Amino acid sequence: DSYSNCSKEYARFVEMYCSYTYPLLKSSSLSKYREYLINIRQMIGMEKFFWTWIQAHTQIWYSKKFFDKTHHCPSWFPDAEHLRLLTYEAISAGVRGILYYNNRFFKESWHGKDRYAELGILGAELEMIGPFLAEGEVDIKNMHTLMPENVAVSIVNFSKGKLIILVKEGKEYQYQPDMAIVKDLSLSFSKNEVQGKRAYSLDFPNIIELKKRKSKDTVVFILPSMEITSVILLTKDNELLDQIKVKMARLLPDVSKFAIEVLEGKKEKVEWVEKSLKHILQSEDMDTALKRANNLLLRAKSAFQKGNYGSAYLMARTGQRILRVLQHKRWSKAWHDLNI
Repeated sequence: DSYSNCSKEYARFVEMYCSYTYPLLKSSSLSKYREYLINIRQMIGMEKFFWTWIQAHTQIWYSKKFFDKTHHCPSWFPDAEHLRLLTYEAISAGVRGILYYNNRFFKESWHGKDRYAELGILGAELEMIGPFLAEGEVDIKNMHTLMPENVAVSIVNFSKGKLIILVKEGKEYQYQPDMAIVKDLSLSFSKNEVQGKRAYSLDFPNIIELKKRKSKDTVVFILPSMEITSVILLTKDNELLDQIKVKMARLLPDVSKFAIEVLEGKKEKVEWVEKSLKHILQSEDMDTALKRANNLLLRAKSAFQKGNYGSAYLMARTGQRILRVLQHKRWSKAWHDLNI
């Protein structure tokens, strides 16, 4: 009866739709997650407002297998990198709203320091590009993957240009990304597509104009380097570019602070897991990686205190990458025993 009474208050039409899945620690690649979201959008109507949950927690089976618990419990998985990958896969699929499940996994007592800080960085990035995503539409017909780098590409068309969303989809990234860096990435467009537009990398800590090569029918822009994800803006609107530069400069101090916290949280998790794995894995490379990461952490903090926010951000991200490479190298031995 109470349900019947309450249901009378609900609207008889739906304006927003949601669907979600948990793509981490599965045998299928992250590209399948993006395909899942696109398929759902096509089912409900591409013009409809569609939002999703981003997995920030372990599945119950994981807790049972490794902690002998039948409920969610504090875990060292997933990492900050997973939230970044899943967020940008969702954006690439045209998702208009994102929530992160479960809030307990962002608490430090649940080993969520790196996850929570990474959300701060993602929030800053979405503050910069969010208006273009809201106005524009992902051109899923022209989505493709650059090989052999395994970089997924999607294009968002909006009134003043295009956004190019890039996501590195390496082997078994649903478990743990490796270095996840691509150098000298070529983005090719027809001359009619570009029509005098210039290309800019919108990745922190600086906006960089990309070099280009022209041929008879195409224009190729060269992205010097990307790590895990990247956003490229194609525009000829100088006023728009100036607005983005002002916004990035305003956000950079907070973003640098978050990057330092990501490294702190990741270092704490890696140290704990390494101690736990010593009885089954050799750890000759562990001390070197941790020392390098700790040195970068101290340098990043020093640069931040001096107001060198761009340097602080880059050093913190480099330290994070060092630990990520260690994780990918050493923990991969355990992935294939999960029988998922």
